Amino acid sequence: MSRIFAVAFATILLAASSASAATHDRCVTGATIYSATEAPRAATVCITAGRISGIFDAAAAAPDAGETIDAKGSWLTAGLTDVGTQVGLIDIEQEHDANDTEGGGDPVRAGLRADFDYNPDSAVIAVCRSGGLTSVISGHSGGLISGVAEWFDLGRGSSAELLPAQRGLLRASYGSGAGHTVGGSRGDAMLRYRELLDDVRSYAGNRTDYLQNRMRELTLSRTDLDAMIPFAVTGGTWVVDVHRQSDIEALLRLAAEKRLNFAFTGAEEAWKVAPALSAAGSFVIVSSFSNLPGSFDELGSREENAALLDKAGVKVILTTTETHNARNLRFVAGNAVRAGMPWQRALASVTLHPAMLAGLDKDYGDVSVGRVANLVVWSGDPFETSTTVQHLMVRGERLPTTSRQHDLLRRYRSMDGYQRP
Repeated sequence: MSRIFAVAFATILLAASSASAATHDRCVTGATIYSATEAPRAATVCITAGRISGIFDAAAAAPDAGETIDAKGSWLTAGLTDVGTQVGLIDIEQEHDANDTEGGGDPVRAGLRADFDYNPDSAVIAVCRSGGLTSVISGHSGGLISGVAEWFDLGRGSSAELLPAQRGLLRASYGSGAGHTVGGSRGDAMLRYRELLDDVRSYAGNRTDYLQNRMRELTLSRTDLDAMIPFAVTGGTWVVDVHRQSDIEALLRLAAEKRLNFAFTGAEEAWKVAPALSAAGSFVIVSSFSNLPGSFDELGSREENAALLDKAGVKVILTTTETHNARNLRFVAGNAVRAGMPWQRALASVTLHPAMLAGLDKDYGDVSVGRVANLVVWSGDPFETSTTVQHLMVRGERLPTTSRQHDLLRRYRSMDGYQRP
């Protein structure tokens, strides 16, 4: 028995020695890690094959690596994710050839997926990276059901390569605008929701009868019926654009009755029903810059919306709701902190919570061994306006933090005798 134990122990020592001698692709040394789940700590973060392969005490000897990034005095966080964008779908809004967001006149287009329109060479992507974004959730808008939005890493590769294995999020709308898309009021929109849910569930349980034309006529095309099954039958997440308190309450009742998984975006009056949203386990996606009403649906807008929701236990996600200015997501988080949201919770709202919404939190959203190495090294607090991105990695690959905007600044900063400082 003692010999067997000795052999086993020697094997363990050999494995440990091999592991400690392993060469990492890249290591970031000297930075302080700021995490959505742990206290700040100084450490060395190493990356291999696109994932975090080790986190070592800062006082320990530097691990062997193909490249070492000296980040002494800097902050390191998971990359930021904006969930409310059309990044990759729009380059120039008013130029038809550079805008793939038009969904047509059909109020229900569940079969419309973002990956068919996503352009990984869009100039907007580099602009996003300059603000510390490493991922976005991008999709179409408009109508009652806009289509399926998807998570894209802002790295190099085809749209298929930048799309993690996940089934996407169904974008939808409810309220005064959604009612108009079906020719009437909110009540008309709610009737249409109920009708299409019944149709999808009937279709899912009777596909053979449908194909053999032995069912009643359904309101959706076969493409939309197939696309709706993950969201109407098997628990996929809807992201519903909604603003007024009473509309949020109506959707919570529908979700409970039909066993649907709703997240709410816009949600300017969500703070009024924070306990109900917390009890339902709903994600709420808001902007801390929405502090004045933009319509009669938003009369209850207030800048403390995110802070009040977070205090009630709601899983908050912060968004810019923009495309060309998605790079400003860190300032949205900073403004939420100024309005009372705890700093670490604001960090979670732009890193971990978006990954949770997409069902990708085992791989994204925080700094821990095994997660995808979407990381940002900052000169200081990322929510401060004076802070800059020093290094950015998407799937472990170091990418430039400059964009077309920087190129234009360098080109035109000195013209006709005018000197910019």
